Amino acid sequence: MEKVLIVKAHVLGLDGVICGFPRGGLILVLGLLGFGKTIFGVSYIYYGAVDAQEPGLYISMFESGEGFLDFANGLGMDFRGSYG
Repeated sequence: MEKVLIVKAHVLGLDGVICGFPRGGLILVLGLLGFGKTIFGVSYIYYGAVDAQEPGLYISMFESGEGFLDFANGLGMDFRGSYG
């Protein structure tokens, strides 16, 4: 049996509740408007990259790249300054 590597979420409060996610796994976040999906996604991608040097990909069908970067910057997560 192959050992599954677990990656911490690096999201405040979540790592104490779950053990993490399978490394290389696909994580799909679903929920109603205003339930925190974007904040979760931004936090997971940003802190995973900054704290754990883990690669990540954020895909949205409803928001532009600039909109995403502006939203993240408003939360104190500067993808532009950190990664180009």
